[in-house]
Amino acid sequence: MNLKIPFYIALRTMLSSGEKKGFFYHLKGAMIGIIISIFPLLLVMVVTNGMIEGIINHTIENSTYHLQVSYPQTIGKNEIFEQAGEIEKLDSVKIAFPERSGVVFISAKEELIGTEIKAIAPDLYQRDKNLQEYLTLSEGNFNLVDLPFEIAAEVFETMILPKLKDDHRAILLKCYEKMQTSYQLQTHRTIEDVQKAKSILSTVAFDKNIVIGKGLAQLAKIGPGDLVFLITFKQLGQRQVFKTTRFIVTGIISTGYQDIDKYLGYISYDLGRKLLVSNNDREYLGIKVNDPFTELNRAIGQIQNKLGGISSVFHPISTWYELRQTQYQSYQSIKTLLVFIMILIVMVASVNVYSSIMMLTMEKSQEIAILKSMGMSRKNIALIFMFLGFLCGLIGALGGIIGGLIVAVNINEVIKTLEIILNQINKWFYILFKPILQLEEYHHWKILNPDFYLQEIPVSLSFLEVSGVLILTVTLATFAAYLPANRAGKIKPLDIIRKY
Repeated sequence: MNLKIPFYIALRTMLSSGEKKGFFYHLKGAMIGIIISIFPLLLVMVVTNGMIEGIINHTIENSTYHLQVSYPQTIGKNEIFEQAGEIEKLDSVKIAFPERSGVVFISAKEELIGTEIKAIAPDLYQRDKNLQEYLTLSEGNFNLVDLPFEIAAEVFETMILPKLKDDHRAILLKCYEKMQTSYQLQTHRTIEDVQKAKSILSTVAFDKNIVIGKGLAQLAKIGPGDLVFLITFKQLGQRQVFKTTRFIVTGIISTGYQDIDKYLGYISYDLGRKLLVSNNDREYLGIKVNDPFTELNRAIGQIQNKLGGISSVFHPISTWYELRQTQYQSYQSIKTLLVFIMILIVMVASVNVYSSIMMLTMEKSQEIAILKSMGMSRKNIALIFMFLGFLCGLIGALGGIIGGLIVAVNINEVIKTLEIILNQINKWFYILFKPILQLEEYHHWKILNPDFYLQEIPVSLSFLEVSGVLILTVTLATFAAYLPANRAGKIKPLDIIRKY
């Protein structure tokens, strides 16, 4: 069967229609409908991919890591560090480090907040480049053991200086200088002064540093240099014994995801082994591999072989997917549901192709009769209209994909612009109608609440998914043209001649 002639006629029909130039006017509405339906479909796919990928990346780099090897709390510090060093030598492993985590209470400025505390090696933030990428410093520095860079003036003047002797006070003031609302560590101090200052601070129990999440800092209304109390506990028989330890906040960190930031804090590993001793606290190795999506099984095999050679105790290994399986599946289910709804919209748009080509076959019945009288077969007549549906779907899909990609790539800027516009409208509405409607105070609108979403939406494009959208749309449009195309093929030239 020669397809060139039907395709050529279909293409000429699309490009011109006698007196009306450009796309054939019957198909304009159908193509616009497809463009409008593809646009949100592609946007939903790109945004959900980016959100899921972003949240997972933040989770596996900051929380679960790629793999976790569980240990009993009774394991010695030297032993666990030795095993971490051996595992880190494996070619599939990028970094391995001990960590102890537990849930505690933080008390600050009359606020009592439950949070998760992670005890890590003080140099981990400098060693782990991925951690630096997904755990950014908002204020202060990631300092778990050295002298605090700044101490709040209220804490310094009311809780530290009054407890010191004159010579100790002079040494401390030599290292710290008052700068507005806090005392800040000076660059001109000597190593000897720093050591003395650290020793002096330890006498008033301020030698313990903590780095906390941005969301937690906002809830507790604290910042670098402020004093906080960490309340830990352990089980003694049927009683729970609580212990309160004072810390200076040295840094505020942000994962970009406030749901994590609200319940996150870091202290030094040595201190964590002393404070996090309840039955619910966990000791494990956090392990990051070269590729957390393709190399987990190979890494697990190597780690098991390595541990089998240096330890007689079985240590269970958990992957990030096992630790967050429910969360990950929930994200995928939401994405699938949204994409399914968008596909239904595309299917509805394909109905427009059916109605447009049906109208076209009725209007072009004379031309169809002439072509059949000249010897064109029924199948070729039908193919002309099938190709029209194909071209309509192709042009509409390409238009929707191009428009969707342009918006998706700039989605963060688009959202910010929409927020500015909506808040301006909201502000003027508030000013005009506040006296009439007795409105409460003005509230700034957020399209994506950072309490539940990432502060910035990562853009994640999948060539396979974009190709799938294109193929699906073209296929639906082509099949939508089948019935009117089949009807056009059945037109009898003699009936048309009698009619006209």
